[in-house]
Order: sequence, then C-alpha cells, then structure tokens
Amino acid sequence: YEPITGVPSTLTSNEHGVCIENNSSSWIHSINIHQNTGHGVIVGFNSSAFFWGNNIHSNGSNGIHARDGGQINLHQGNKIYANSQNGIRLGDGSQLDMPCQDDPTNLNVFFTLADGSDANGNDALHLNGRNAVATLCGSSGSELDLSFHQNGIYSKSGSAVTAGYLTIMHSQKRAIDAGMGSVINLWNSSLNQNRGAGIWGYGARIYVSDSEISSNNQDDSDSGGIHLLENAQINLRNTLIKENTGDGIHASKGSHISLYDNNSIRDNTDDGIYLYNGATLQHGWGTVITGNSGDGIIVLDRSSADLSELSIINNGGNGLRISGASAVTIEDTVINNNSEFGINITESSTLNAWDSTIEDNVKWGIWSGYGAQLDLGNVTIRGSKHGLHLVDKVSAQLNGVTIENNQWVGSETLNTIEDNVFMALGSTLHFHGDASDIASVSCATRTDNVSGILYQMPVSYLFEHGNTGLASSSIRDNNYGDDQTNCPTFGWGYVEPEQ
Repeated sequence: YEPITGVPSTLTSNEHGVCIENNSSSWIHSINIHQNTGHGVIVGFNSSAFFWGNNIHSNGSNGIHARDGGQINLHQGNKIYANSQNGIRLGDGSQLDMPCQDDPTNLNVFFTLADGSDANGNDALHLNGRNAVATLCGSSGSELDLSFHQNGIYSKSGSAVTAGYLTIMHSQKRAIDAGMGSVINLWNSSLNQNRGAGIWGYGARIYVSDSEISSNNQDDSDSGGIHLLENAQINLRNTLIKENTGDGIHASKGSHISLYDNNSIRDNTDDGIYLYNGATLQHGWGTVITGNSGDGIIVLDRSSADLSELSIINNGGNGLRISGASAVTIEDTVINNNSEFGINITESSTLNAWDSTIEDNVKWGIWSGYGAQLDLGNVTIRGSKHGLHLVDKVSAQLNGVTIENNQWVGSETLNTIEDNVFMALGSTLHFHGDASDIASVSCATRTDNVSGILYQMPVSYLFEHGNTGLASSSIRDNNYGDDQTNCPTFGWGYVEPEQ
C-alpha cells in the first residue's frame, strides 16, 4: 500500500490502522498510521509486511504487533513512537528483520524528540512469544537507538534477538531484560546510563562482544551493570563494563559467566564480579578487573571460578574473596595493589593457584582461615604488610612458592617487622621441594592481650628435600624424613600495633 506521489495517506481513528492476516503479504510505504484505539499495524497468521518510510505513532496499543507466525521486514525511514504500549511487539512464532541501516539521514527511529519524551510507553522492542525472533542491524555511525523506553529490549518465552550497533540509554528499567529461555546475541553496542541493569538475565543465554555497558543501575534497583540469576549464561568478549552502580557483574542461582578476549571490568561502585549461590565463572584471557570500589571478584556460597590470564589490580577491597565452601583455580594471574588482601579465603573453601603473582596488596598477600585448603605452585607473594596467613585448621601445600619482603612498621618503635608466614590453631603448611624461598615463618608466642591466656595450639610445618630457612633450634625430625618445627603457642597479635 503506497500513496499517490504528493498525496499524503493517513490511517487514523480506527480500531487498528492496518490488519494483515491469513497468509497475506503487504508493502507499506510512506503512510501516517496514528491515533487508532488498538494497534497501528497487526501482522499475523503467517502473513508478512514490508515497511518503508512510515510514521506509526500515538496508537492506543502497540505500534506494530506481530503474532502467530507474522513476519515484519523493517526497511529504513520508519518512525515508530509515542504508542501507548510497545514500539514493536512480537508474539508466538513471529519474526522481525531489520536490514543494516547505512543512510544516517533515513534511519528507523523509536522516538523523535531529543529528550525522548515521545518514546513508546513500554518497551521499544518486546518479544513475549514462543520462538519469536528479531534480527536488528545498525552500522557504525548509523546505530539503532532504542533509548528512553521502559526497557530497550524485553525478551522471554524462548525468544531470540540478534543485534549489532545498538544504543540503549536512559531506560526507565533496563536496557535489555532477557527472561527464561531467551537468547541474546549482541555486538558493537552501547548500553549506558539506564536506571536498572544494562543486562538482566533470568535463565537466558547471552553473548556480548565489542560493546560497552556503563553507568547503569542508576536507581540501584538491580545489583549491577549485568545481573544474572536462575542459571542464566553470559559470554563476554572485548567488552567494557564500567562505572555501574553496584557490581560490574552480579551472578547467582547457578548462573555462569565466561570471560574471553580482553574484557575490562572497572570503576564500578561495588565489586567487579560477585558470585553466590552456585554461580560459576571461567576463563579470563586478558580480562582486567580494576578500580572497583569493593572487591575484584567475590566467590560465595558454593560458587566456583576457574580462571587464567587475568589481572585483578587496584581494587578498593580484596583482589579475590572466597568463602562459603566455594572453589577457585587461578593460573597465570596477577593480583596486585588491592587495598585489603590479595586473596581472602575462609569457610572450608579451596584455592588452587599456579604461575601467579600476588604483590603489593596493602594488608595480607593471602589471608586464609576456618578450614580453607590451599594448593599453590610457582606463586610469588611479595610486598604486602603480611605474606601468608593460615589460622584455624587451614591446610596449605606449597610447591616452588616465593614469600618475601612482606613488612610492616611498628607505630611505637618504628621497627620494621618481617611478617611472611603466620600460622596457628591447628593449621598445617607442607612445602614440596626447597623451602629456602620462605624468608621467615612467624610462630607467635604472645598471650591474648584481652584475656591474658597463653594459647597452646598445635602448629606444624613440613619441609621436604631442602633448606628450611628456620633457626636450627626450632627444627626437629618427625621420624618420616621431613623436618618439623616446634611452634607450640599462639598469641593474638604483636606487641605493638602497625604504623
């Protein structure tokens, strides 16, 4: 349907502007479809419609509603705005194709005023049907802008969205709300300054590459820039996640995060990545987690992480915190210059660390307690106030580990205290190979300065096949070919506080 050249055509004040159903096909060009009480256009029951250069606005329901196998092909120059519900709504089995926009003067738009006050009432794109599919393509310099709506994209019920070169800003809720069973594939896009999360995934599968997710969750109504729950999965490649309120990525209830190829997670107001309730995290591969106000990565409540080639630096809390019977493996990883501990591990959690450096963290390199288990190989712990802390039934295996130059200064005497390894309360430390890399092991002999009680606690250090580096008076043979120290007491700190 196309008007005669020079003669405007208007479809207005009807129940629906256009209804295309029952295996029909339509071409709609340069029509003003507005102020109908229902939808601007309905495409349903295996029908198809091609749109070019239309104004579809101010209708009482959706601008375009596709249902029951309806197919929409949205060419350039369509303006879909100020409709009471959604710009485009896709129902069961329906499909939206928007070819790449290459003419910046003739784009498809979902609002026309610079402040977005004429955006559609609910979502720009709403997929709420089984197997609904949308394929959207902008281009560099001609991005598709879905800003100013409740959600830029809302997807659930097994629907799928494939989209490149999107801009979604100033959403009242979320940039992308991906519900149970939906699949989102996003590239070269910007999800910025939305009041809720940039991406909220509930049982969804999400793929993001070469994109930016920043300054989201401004109302602090979600938990971060990306919020995942109920077994949601996300793959991130070369994506910047920064300056979000809350965590950069917050995952719970069995959700999974895969980090590939040089992501940056920085300057978020809480933690870089927060995992709990069985969430999982893997890879790293050039990802940098830095400048977050809280911890770099938190792994809680039986969650797990298997990471390599990762940098966790300059965060306001711990580099890595592990607790609640969680498990973490790191390899070829740098954990440096964090404001609390490099690694804090407690509550029967496990840490396997290989070929990694933990340097210049403000307090402890590794603080472990309460039944934690550590297996460290070719790891360097250097330059913090304290090196390795093992208290309350911690078990640690060390192979080729260097712990040195961890020092603090007493506030009263200004003496420099070497504090590389501290153990107590039934903890064990087993060195494989040469132990000469350990500069000192601190066996506290002081009383509890609160109760005055001198604690007699079993502490053992095992060294295999090498120089212990300890004074000979503290060494005895354990009758199994290993040397074991006598450190019989435990005290609650040093004589003077740190400077």
